[in-house]
Amino acid sequence: MSFGLYFAAASSLLPWIAYWISNWRILSMVTACPMVVAFVGPWIVPESARWYITSGRVDKAIEMLKNFAKVNGKEVKQEVFDEFEKSCKAMNEKDQSHNQYTVLHLFKLPRLGRITIMLIIYW
Repeated sequence: MSFGLYFAAASSLLPWIAYWISNWRILSMVTACPMVVAFVGPWIVPESARWYITSGRVDKAIEMLKNFAKVNGKEVKQEVFDEFEKSCKAMNEKDQSHNQYTVLHLFKLPRLGRITIMLIIYW
């Protein structure tokens, strides 16, 4: 839905932008500017602490949380981070032992296999 809203807004603004910018080369550069922001965005915006934890990078998540606390002017004791790290590592070890999925799991159930094949064909 978010994509649709931005597309509708851009589609309604484009004729007005084109009216004021008569040169097509400049118009194409102006309309390409949002894509530059979208291309550079992943390097500017950090990943979430939750993503770091689920990918097994608990140290990076704690570093990020310490930075957030510093920016917000809050003091968090080191014991809290140590306990958090211990619990995250325990949960990751438990999750790693249960979730060992492969592509073949998509075809174990007949209905799921049909859906997978249909999605492959459609895409």
